[in-house]
Amino acid sequence: MKISDKDTGKIFELLSRIRDEDPDARKEAAAFADQIYYWEEQNSNVLLVFEHCEVDRVQKCFAGYRGGASSFYIPSGFKIRNVTLDNRIYTFVAEDGRSVSAGLEEIGRMWDLIPLGAGRVNESYIDWAFSNCSRKKDTADYTQQGIGEFTFAYGTYTFDEYQSKDHSFSIIVHVDDVKDLHTCLSEIDPVLRRIPELDSTSRKELAAKLSITKEELEMISLDALDYYRYGEFDLTYCLPEDSAVEYVRVCYSKEGLPVEATFGNF
Repeated sequence: MKISDKDTGKIFELLSRIRDEDPDARKEAAAFADQIYYWEEQNSNVLLVFEHCEVDRVQKCFAGYRGGASSFYIPSGFKIRNVTLDNRIYTFVAEDGRSVSAGLEEIGRMWDLIPLGAGRVNESYIDWAFSNCSRKKDTADYTQQGIGEFTFAYGTYTFDEYQSKDHSFSIIVHVDDVKDLHTCLSEIDPVLRRIPELDSTSRKELAAKLSITKEELEMISLDALDYYRYGEFDLTYCLPEDSAVEYVRVCYSKEGLPVEATFGNF
Protein backbone atom coordinates (compact mmCIF):
# COMPACT_ATOMS: atom_id res chain seq x y z
CA MET A 1 0.00 0.00 0.00
CA LYS A 2 1.39 3.38 -0.99
CA ILE A 3 1.38 6.07 1.65
CA SER A 4 1.98 9.79 1.39
CA ASP A 5 4.14 12.12 3.44
CA LYS A 6 1.24 13.03 5.69
CA ASP A 7 0.76 9.34 6.52
CA THR A 8 4.47 9.15 7.30
CA GLY A 9 4.01 11.53 10.18
CA LYS A 10 0.94 9.63 11.33
CA ILE A 11 2.79 6.32 11.53
CA PHE A 12 5.69 7.74 13.51
CA GLU A 13 3.32 9.69 15.72
CA LEU A 14 1.62 6.38 16.48
CA LEU A 15 4.98 4.80 17.30
CA SER A 16 5.73 7.68 19.63
CA ARG A 17 2.42 7.20 21.43
CA ILE A 18 3.04 3.47 21.74
CA ARG A 19 6.45 4.24 23.21
CA ASP A 20 4.75 6.51 25.73
CA GLU A 21 2.49 3.58 26.71
CA ASP A 22 -0.70 5.09 25.33
CA PRO A 23 -3.26 2.21 25.52
CA ASP A 24 -5.36 3.64 22.68
CA ALA A 25 -2.33 3.75 20.41
CA ARG A 26 -1.72 0.05 20.93
CA LYS A 27 -5.26 -0.69 19.79
CA GLU A 28 -4.89 1.57 16.76
CA ALA A 29 -1.86 -0.43 15.69
CA ALA A 30 -4.18 -3.36 14.97
CA ALA A 31 -5.44 -1.54 11.86
CA PHE A 32 -1.95 -1.73 10.37
CA ALA A 33 -1.37 -5.42 11.11
CA ASP A 34 -0.10 -7.76 8.40
CA GLN A 35 0.25 -5.00 5.83
CA ILE A 36 3.31 -3.49 4.19
CA TYR A 37 3.39 0.22 3.46
CA TYR A 38 5.61 1.89 0.88
CA TRP A 39 6.42 5.57 0.75
CA GLU A 40 5.28 7.17 -2.51
CA GLU A 41 8.40 9.29 -2.78
CA GLN A 42 11.81 9.20 -1.18
CA ASN A 43 12.08 12.94 -0.69
CA SER A 44 10.00 13.02 2.46
CA ASN A 45 11.09 15.56 5.05
CA VAL A 46 9.69 13.39 7.82
CA LEU A 47 12.02 10.88 9.40
CA LEU A 48 11.26 9.82 12.92
CA VAL A 49 9.50 12.42 15.01
CA PHE A 50 11.99 13.84 17.46
CA GLU A 51 12.92 17.17 18.95
CA HIS A 52 15.57 18.38 16.52
CA CYS A 53 14.47 17.36 13.00
CA GLU A 54 15.84 20.25 10.96
CA VAL A 55 17.84 18.14 8.51
CA ASP A 56 17.21 14.97 6.56
CA ARG A 57 20.44 13.11 7.23
CA VAL A 58 21.07 10.85 10.17
CA GLN A 59 24.20 11.27 12.27
CA LYS A 60 23.66 8.75 15.05
CA CYS A 61 21.04 6.19 15.98
CA PHE A 62 20.28 5.01 19.50
CA ALA A 63 17.84 2.19 20.15
CA GLY A 64 16.25 0.43 23.09
CA TYR A 65 14.45 1.42 26.24
CA ARG A 66 12.90 -0.41 29.16
CA GLY A 67 10.15 -2.78 28.16
CA GLY A 68 10.62 -2.54 24.42
CA ALA A 69 12.51 -0.70 21.74
CA SER A 70 12.55 2.87 20.57
CA SER A 71 14.97 5.10 18.76
CA PHE A 72 15.87 8.67 18.08
CA TYR A 73 18.19 10.37 15.66
CA ILE A 74 20.75 13.10 16.02
CA PRO A 75 20.81 15.04 12.74
CA SER A 76 24.07 15.74 10.97
CA GLY A 77 23.54 19.42 11.81
CA PHE A 78 23.84 18.54 15.49
CA LYS A 79 27.58 19.17 15.90
CA ILE A 80 28.60 17.26 19.00
CA ARG A 81 30.82 19.17 21.42
CA ASN A 82 31.16 16.66 24.23
CA VAL A 83 29.66 13.61 25.89
CA THR A 84 29.00 13.32 29.63
CA LEU A 85 27.91 10.46 31.86
CA ASP A 86 25.86 11.05 34.99
CA ASN A 87 23.95 8.37 36.89
CA ARG A 88 24.13 5.95 33.93
CA ILE A 89 22.73 8.55 31.52
CA TYR A 90 24.88 9.72 28.59
CA THR A 91 24.24 13.26 27.41
CA PHE A 92 25.39 14.47 24.00
CA VAL A 93 25.86 18.24 23.90
CA ALA A 94 25.95 20.13 20.61
CA GLU A 95 28.07 23.16 19.85
CA ASP A 96 24.96 25.35 19.90
CA GLY A 97 24.00 24.16 23.39
CA ARG A 98 21.29 21.64 22.51
CA SER A 99 21.52 18.20 24.08
CA VAL A 100 20.03 14.72 23.88
CA SER A 101 20.44 11.87 26.36
CA ALA A 102 20.39 8.09 26.38
CA GLY A 103 20.80 5.51 29.13
CA LEU A 104 23.72 3.13 29.43
CA GLU A 105 21.58 0.22 28.23
CA GLU A 106 20.63 2.08 25.06
CA ILE A 107 24.24 2.99 24.34
CA GLY A 108 25.20 -0.64 24.77
CA ARG A 109 22.94 -1.66 21.88
CA MET A 110 23.17 1.32 19.59
CA TRP A 111 26.18 0.07 17.61
CA ASP A 112 24.15 -2.80 16.25
CA LEU A 113 21.90 -0.32 14.44
CA ILE A 114 24.09 2.65 13.57
CA PRO A 115 24.34 3.27 9.83
CA LEU A 116 27.79 4.39 8.72
CA GLY A 117 27.18 5.25 5.08
CA ALA A 118 25.59 7.77 2.75
CA GLY A 119 27.04 10.78 4.51
CA ARG A 120 25.07 10.16 7.69
CA VAL A 121 28.10 11.01 9.79
CA ASN A 122 29.59 14.39 9.03
CA GLU A 123 32.06 16.68 10.78
CA SER A 124 31.80 15.21 14.23
CA TYR A 125 34.26 13.81 16.70
CA ILE A 126 33.62 11.84 19.85
CA ASP A 127 35.88 10.06 22.32
CA TRP A 128 34.25 7.19 24.17
CA ALA A 129 35.30 5.22 27.22
CA PHE A 130 33.32 2.30 28.64
CA SER A 131 34.29 0.22 31.65
CA ASN A 132 33.78 -3.15 33.28
CA CYS A 133 33.69 -5.84 30.68
CA SER A 134 32.40 -8.26 33.28
CA ARG A 135 28.71 -8.01 34.05
CA LYS A 136 29.40 -8.69 37.71
CA LYS A 137 29.37 -5.93 40.30
CA ASP A 138 32.12 -7.34 42.52
CA THR A 139 35.04 -5.39 41.10
CA ALA A 140 36.43 -2.36 42.84
CA ASP A 141 38.22 -1.10 39.75
CA TYR A 142 35.21 -0.36 37.59
CA THR A 143 31.84 1.17 38.30
CA GLN A 144 30.01 0.67 35.00
CA GLN A 145 28.51 -2.56 33.76
CA GLY A 146 27.99 -4.43 30.59
CA ILE A 147 30.17 -3.13 27.82
CA GLY A 148 33.80 -3.78 28.64
CA GLU A 149 36.56 -1.28 29.04
CA PHE A 150 37.51 0.02 25.65
CA THR A 151 37.97 3.40 24.05
CA PHE A 152 37.28 4.25 20.46
CA ALA A 153 37.30 7.51 18.57
CA TYR A 154 36.31 8.66 15.15
CA GLY A 155 36.70 11.89 13.28
CA THR A 156 35.31 13.32 10.07
CA TYR A 157 33.73 10.81 7.71
CA THR A 158 33.43 11.51 4.01
CA PHE A 159 31.59 8.77 2.17
CA ASP A 160 31.27 8.31 -1.58
CA GLU A 161 29.37 5.16 -2.51
CA TYR A 162 30.46 3.71 0.83
CA GLN A 163 34.13 4.29 0.13
CA SER A 164 35.72 6.48 2.76
CA LYS A 165 38.11 9.38 2.25
CA ASP A 166 40.12 11.03 5.01
CA HIS A 167 38.66 8.37 7.23
CA SER A 168 39.92 8.36 10.81
CA PHE A 169 38.41 5.56 12.85
CA SER A 170 40.32 3.85 15.61
CA ILE A 171 39.44 1.39 18.31
CA ILE A 172 41.68 0.85 21.31
CA VAL A 173 40.87 -1.98 23.66
CA HIS A 174 42.11 -2.16 27.25
CA VAL A 175 41.33 -5.50 28.85
CA ASP A 176 44.19 -5.93 31.32
CA ASP A 177 41.88 -6.63 34.23
CA VAL A 178 38.82 -8.07 32.53
CA LYS A 179 37.30 -11.16 34.11
CA ASP A 180 35.12 -12.27 31.22
CA LEU A 181 36.79 -11.78 27.85
CA HIS A 182 34.06 -13.60 25.93
CA THR A 183 31.48 -11.18 27.30
CA CYS A 184 33.64 -8.28 26.20
CA LEU A 185 33.98 -9.69 22.68
CA SER A 186 30.24 -10.16 22.38
CA GLU A 187 29.72 -6.52 23.33
CA ILE A 188 32.25 -5.08 20.88
CA ASP A 189 31.25 -7.44 18.08
CA PRO A 190 28.76 -4.92 16.58
CA VAL A 191 31.51 -2.30 16.52
CA LEU A 192 33.94 -4.54 14.67
CA ARG A 193 31.33 -5.55 12.12
CA ARG A 194 30.69 -1.93 11.13
CA ILE A 195 34.27 -0.85 10.42
CA PRO A 196 35.07 -1.33 6.72
CA GLU A 197 38.74 -0.53 7.32
CA LEU A 198 39.16 -3.36 9.84
CA ASP A 199 41.18 -5.61 7.54
CA SER A 200 43.05 -8.76 8.51
CA THR A 201 46.08 -6.82 9.73
CA SER A 202 43.96 -4.57 11.90
CA ARG A 203 42.11 -7.56 13.31
CA LYS A 204 45.42 -9.20 14.15
CA GLU A 205 46.60 -6.09 16.00
CA LEU A 206 43.30 -5.87 17.83
CA ALA A 207 43.51 -9.55 18.71
CA ALA A 208 46.92 -8.96 20.26
CA LYS A 209 45.41 -6.28 22.48
CA LEU A 210 42.67 -8.71 23.48
CA SER A 211 45.20 -11.50 24.11
CA ILE A 212 43.42 -13.86 21.73
CA THR A 213 44.47 -15.35 18.44
CA LYS A 214 43.89 -13.80 15.05
CA GLU A 215 41.89 -16.88 14.05
CA GLU A 216 39.55 -16.47 17.01
CA LEU A 217 38.92 -12.85 16.15
CA GLU A 218 38.24 -13.71 12.52
CA MET A 219 35.33 -15.84 13.69
CA ILE A 220 33.46 -12.58 14.35
CA SER A 221 31.06 -12.09 11.46
CA LEU A 222 31.84 -9.30 9.02
CA ASP A 223 28.91 -10.10 6.71
CA ALA A 224 27.02 -7.01 7.83
CA LEU A 225 29.42 -4.85 5.84
CA ASP A 226 27.91 -6.18 2.61
CA TYR A 227 24.48 -5.26 3.90
CA TYR A 228 25.49 -1.66 4.51
CA ARG A 229 27.21 -1.36 1.14
CA TYR A 230 23.79 -1.72 -0.42
CA GLY A 231 22.76 1.23 1.68
CA GLU A 232 19.48 0.17 3.22
CA PHE A 233 18.96 -0.53 6.89
CA ASP A 234 16.04 -1.56 9.06
CA LEU A 235 14.86 -0.49 12.47
CA THR A 236 12.49 -2.81 14.31
CA TYR A 237 10.27 -1.50 17.09
CA CYS A 238 9.17 -4.21 19.52
CA LEU A 239 5.80 -3.24 20.96
CA PRO A 240 4.47 -4.01 24.46
CA GLU A 241 3.06 -7.48 25.08
CA ASP A 242 -0.56 -6.31 25.17
CA SER A 243 -0.36 -4.51 21.82
CA ALA A 244 -2.38 -5.73 18.87
CA VAL A 245 0.82 -6.22 16.86
CA GLU A 246 4.22 -7.24 18.19
CA TYR A 247 6.54 -5.20 16.03
CA VAL A 248 6.86 -2.44 13.46
CA ARG A 249 9.81 -2.66 11.08
CA VAL A 250 10.80 0.44 9.10
CA CYS A 251 13.19 0.17 6.18
CA TYR A 252 15.28 3.23 5.26
CA SER A 253 17.08 4.00 2.03
CA LYS A 254 20.78 4.84 1.96
CA GLU A 255 19.75 8.50 1.99
CA GLY A 256 18.20 7.93 5.41
CA LEU A 257 14.60 8.16 4.18
CA PRO A 258 11.81 5.73 5.12
CA VAL A 259 10.71 3.56 2.21
CA GLU A 260 8.76 0.72 3.78
CA ALA A 261 6.94 -0.07 7.01
CA THR A 262 5.81 -3.54 8.04
CA PHE A 263 3.44 -4.25 10.93
CA GLY A 264 3.25 -7.83 12.16
CA ASN A 265 3.71 -10.50 14.79
CA PHE A 266 6.69 -12.69 15.55
